[in-house]
Amino acid sequence: MSVESGVVRIPAELAERGELPSHCARHGRPAVRRADFALQSTVHIEGSRASQVGIFGALGMAERLGQHARKVRVTHLKGWPLCEI
Repeated sequence: MSVESGVVRIPAELAERGELPSHCARHGRPAVRRADFALQSTVHIEGSRASQVGIFGALGMAERLGQHARKVRVTHLKGWPLCEI
């Protein structure tokens, strides 16, 4: 787990195994409930959408969607700690 300017980062592998903090990650208060959800990583796609037009635009869009599918990662979390706020 690392902390930088008020942001707590934990490796996805720990979160998937259920090794979560006992306090709310946003407010630092003790958890009063827990939630299950999925987190999706941010993906940076190469190339410009604006430069692709016509049939090449469709091919460019397909390439961008392919890049997104190859790069995106989803982590399923069970029991993420939340405070009363």
